[in-house]
Amino acid sequence: MQRLEKLSPETAPEGAKPILAELGAKGPLKNIFLAMANSPSAFEGYLAMSRALGKGTLGNKSREAIALFLAHRNQCDYCNAAHTFLAKQLRYEDSQISAFRRGEAAGDAKVDAAVRFARVLVETLHHGPSDHELEAARAAGLTDGELLEIACCVCLNFFTNFVNHINHTEIDWPIPAEH
Repeated sequence: MQRLEKLSPETAPEGAKPILAELGAKGPLKNIFLAMANSPSAFEGYLAMSRALGKGTLGNKSREAIALFLAHRNQCDYCNAAHTFLAKQLRYEDSQISAFRRGEAAGDAKVDAAVRFARVLVETLHHGPSDHELEAARAAGLTDGELLEIACCVCLNFFTNFVNHINHTEIDWPIPAEH
């Protein structure tokens, strides 16, 4: 059972209503958005970061692979379901999805480098990546800008994982067989 108030476009705070209207015009509103609507400022921050990353050079495939890794690592069933569905839309195979969940390579050098660097960021949270780890990411083809986008992507996914852990968000995505 969800723990935060499950709002609707009609019951949301004024600051969240235009956001919900915009997202609702694109399709059914997902439960995570109805939870985020409880804080228009947090909701706006999430969307601003998400939109900014969409304009970056990292690419959807890398962002989804990172999201799969973090959903699995942080045991977020909601995000695991959402990003498994989205990864399949990007034509990722089940074996690739499984590898990304573990933070491992799956056959695309650039995406693999992004996932490995995301894993390094999480594993070195308290002291940051070593010079060797940073150079390995660059040697794999990641630019300094992409390294920063990966850091931003990690933060964004930690946020959504936290939202779902706080809320126990009801999953409104297809449930993957493996997670």
